[in-house]
Amino acid sequence: MARDSNLTLIVGELVDEPELNDLKNSKRSLLFTLKNTERFELADGSPGKHENFFLFEVLGRNVDIYLRGLTVGDRYEVTGYLRAGKLRGAERVWVRCFNVQSAE
Repeated sequence: MARDSNLTLIVGELVDEPELNDLKNSKRSLLFTLKNTERFELADGSPGKHENFFLFEVLGRNVDIYLRGLTVGDRYEVTGYLRAGKLRGAERVWVRCFNVQSAE
């Protein structure tokens, strides 16, 4: 039986204050957004860019560490895996974090 794989690495700038949430199981989660900017060359040779905004979720003992350590405007490298489901009352896709570290 083949095993599915779901791993992502994203580097970007923190664009909002991390949001602390209480979960139904009396645990907490931390949500934050990174802006990841793709840069490329257009057909006419001029520079182009596209901004992506990705939602991230931290669970467990790392919530307090990242709540104190994340600074809006700083760049971070995040490893994690994609999740799809209901979050903040809507169907979404987000990244559940394994590790968050400075990209400076």
